[in-house]
Amino acid sequence: MVIERYFAKEILSNFTAVLTVVVLIFVVTYFTRYLSWAAEGVVAASIVVDLLLFRSVSVLYLIFPFALYISVLLAFGRLYKDSEMTALAASGVGVVRVMRSVSWVAIAIAFVVAAFSLYISPWAYNKTLQIKQKAEATSQVEGIFTGRFNQFDAESNGVIYVESASQDKKEFSNIFMHKKEKEQVDVVSARRAYQMVEKTTGARYMVFIDGYRYRGVPGTANLQIDYYKQCSIKIVERDVEANKDDRQATPTLVLANSSNPRDQAELHWRLSLPVLTLLFSFLAALMSRTSPRQGQFVKLFVAIVLLVLFNNALSVARSWVERGEVSAEVGMWVVPLVMLVMVVIMILVQSNLRWLYDKWRGVTRMKESGE
Repeated sequence: MVIERYFAKEILSNFTAVLTVVVLIFVVTYFTRYLSWAAEGVVAASIVVDLLLFRSVSVLYLIFPFALYISVLLAFGRLYKDSEMTALAASGVGVVRVMRSVSWVAIAIAFVVAAFSLYISPWAYNKTLQIKQKAEATSQVEGIFTGRFNQFDAESNGVIYVESASQDKKEFSNIFMHKKEKEQVDVVSARRAYQMVEKTTGARYMVFIDGYRYRGVPGTANLQIDYYKQCSIKIVERDVEANKDDRQATPTLVLANSSNPRDQAELHWRLSLPVLTLLFSFLAALMSRTSPRQGQFVKLFVAIVLLVLFNNALSVARSWVERGEVSAEVGMWVVPLVMLVMVVIMILVQSNLRWLYDKWRGVTRMKESGE
């Protein structure tokens, strides 16, 4: 068990480093995207952190297999470079034992991947959609920026302009709002305004203080001009429909009870990820075999290319299943089966089982010479 613990320590130390780097890259990328949304007024700045948190959790099931694949390559690449694997092989540690050692770590991470892909990630992605949809519905005021015209109500072509605002976007100064429905316009100007939430109904209002309101048809007698000390206008939340075709947020049990090809493709994709995690870890351990003179990263490029090829093959197979050209049981499991065959062949080539072939050839030649 000493060898197994040593291999596990090497793999896990690299896994932690790779996982940290990949997660940081992802977080920075999406944090920048969500900040741009907040700057454009699509979502409120207050929910950027929540969006980032749930979105990060929802993609961990994809990051774990990749991080494990790279970490196994790096760990065994170093062991081969420092001739440690050569010494272990001379001591009787063969390929089968190496695969068994890798399997302990891979199985543990595969269980984590299964938990995320089947349950945690769909829940987190669904929370992300809910937060975004709610933000899109209620961001008419939170998304207002001072010193420029902001779209207020897309249905009525509403435009709002404020000169200054408080930090929490609850109070505004020198505000102008324009709305139009058919031929009727509704223009409101005020020295200041603030938001108010009705406690009983939860309805939100914009309360304008000390200003003018123009309602009617411009250029006609049907134009009403009012001066007010206080005027309240209800903020109508936009009705944002959920994306019904976004199956990443659909619970696994719902997918299992559906006969839709797209649902079945998503279901078998989630089921295949733990298996792919195991196969990718085995493939990485086998591909990392090098001589000390070749260096630690000599096969890293080839391994990345192979990863991209398998990933593209999985995407093509999934598209076939979604279009109903092949069944999910066949289409989504062809690539894992090819990987399994490839792993078995590589184990046979690299292990001491080759002596069976040599022995068989020797026996065959002796029989032929005896005849």
